[in-house]
Amino acid sequence: MRKILIIDDDDQLRESFHKLLLEEGYHVAAAASGEEGVEMVAAEAPDVVVLDMRLPGMSGLAAFQAIHAM
Repeated sequence: MRKILIIDDDDQLRESFHKLLLEEGYHVAAAASGEEGVEMVAAEAPDVVVLDMRLPGMSGLAAFQAIHAM
């Protein structure tokens, strides 16, 4: 099964994506911060990451760079 990770600090948007993708049959994980998302990528190695660029704490760009380095 394909794994998708959603990293977004907007609760409503994150939940909407999560619900939609689950209904389409994907395994979906979600993180509310860049730090949490990077940890989840290291632990689970999703096939796709949907990443908000404007995040509190670790920026989306910094999260992307950390994920890309893995």
